[in-house]
Amino acid sequence: MTVSNPLNVAVRYNGNQLTQTIEKNHFDDKFLINIDYLILNLSSPALCNGNALTTLKDDCFELVLQPFGTKTFKNRYEVFHHNEKIGTLLTTPHSSVLKKDLCQFQFENHLFYTMNLRNLEKLFNAFIDFCDMKFESINRLDIALDLENPDGFYQEVLKRIQNNQLLISGKDKKISPYYVTEKGFPVLTGFTIGSRSASRFLRVYNK
Repeated sequence: MTVSNPLNVAVRYNGNQLTQTIEKNHFDDKFLINIDYLILNLSSPALCNGNALTTLKDDCFELVLQPFGTKTFKNRYEVFHHNEKIGTLLTTPHSSVLKKDLCQFQFENHLFYTMNLRNLEKLFNAFIDFCDMKFESINRLDIALDLENPDGFYQEVLKRIQNNQLLISGKDKKISPYYVTEKGFPVLTGFTIGSRSASRFLRVYNK
């Protein structure tokens, strides 16, 4: 596979904010594959000492404490880089079961479509240096594959799964097709494989 500049924008894609197009060597089809959602586990004894900071700021970054935390974390900060919101930082777990210095950072979704991923990595590294945090692990990662569907590609995929021409690896998984009616007839609009609570989950849908 090779990476080229954006070409055929998928129908009704998020504001046409495409940054990368992946092209298969032996086909004319072009599609976008990109990170769509990302939450990272971090650690920071300084930010999880029980005392919430109202604001933390330098020339590049600013953390602004929000009025309420979450069910899992006591403190919630909106994170800005040069006055642009880049994510949300959660600190100080309520439960003693979790590591007391655990933090979670969720990127703003639009960054994956408006920034080069290498530049986003540099931005993230500068941010954790600013907060004196350490990367621990990935909490959630969604990979999106966007393409136009003139030849009924995803309908064919589901058909081949149902006809035992494609096998799904791993433990037994639930397969749920979704239909809408057009002029009284059912039309497949997508399907899911697996459970949202599982470590791997596939959702295919018509945007």
